[in-house]
Amino acid sequence: MDNSIENEEEINKKKAFRKEFFGHISICTFLFIICIWDRIINIPRFPKNFLFLTQIDLYINMIYYSLCIYYNIVSKKGAKGKYQLLFNFNFCVSFVVFIMYWSMFILDRETLYKKDTKLMVPTSLNMSLHGGVFIANLFEQFYFNKRNNPSYVKMWFYLAFTICYIGILYLAKMLFDIRVYPFIYGSLFKFIFICLSAFAVCLVGHCIYNFMTRESAPKSKEKNFQQFELN
Repeated sequence: MDNSIENEEEINKKKAFRKEFFGHISICTFLFIICIWDRIINIPRFPKNFLFLTQIDLYINMIYYSLCIYYNIVSKKGAKGKYQLLFNFNFCVSFVVFIMYWSMFILDRETLYKKDTKLMVPTSLNMSLHGGVFIANLFEQFYFNKRNNPSYVKMWFYLAFTICYIGILYLAKMLFDIRVYPFIYGSLFKFIFICLSAFAVCLVGHCIYNFMTRESAPKSKEKNFQQFELN
């Protein structure tokens, strides 16, 4: 009886590992295809592309899923705890990119692009950059690697990141005359409103992540008690 239960648990662990491993391979491949496609089109040009939040979102997610594959291969126990904070941050940033980009693109395109600027990015690539990464993170959470009660990024970190990011954009403009987003250098009211909106969206994304990963302790305890009774 005990051996059969142990064998079943081992089989389930192997299935879960294969599911997680091939899921990470699939998402990582998807992200690298987006990255290569984006670099072939070369919009924006290197190294200016690292100043855009969309690009930062893409690269930090590539780092996360590469780490996932590495830890899947080496099979280190407890390694997931080392980078679950990174996933929490990535989830929120990808959520901000998805919500803020399409909101500004639909409501006021000139906050993102200069007046009369033609969008040169193919629609499929544009949707992959500004939504595809977030959807990949949803697949990671719900299907490939469901988390329950993980460690969470502190609220002050989002605020510090926002301040540092905006500061870097201003330094890029002052030192190298590189302008990233038109809304930053235009109306002060529009600048403050968009920054506060982005920060608020980030906090909403964090709350969503918190809700998705909250611990379901009562159910798990009841299930363990039932298994104990059966044994």
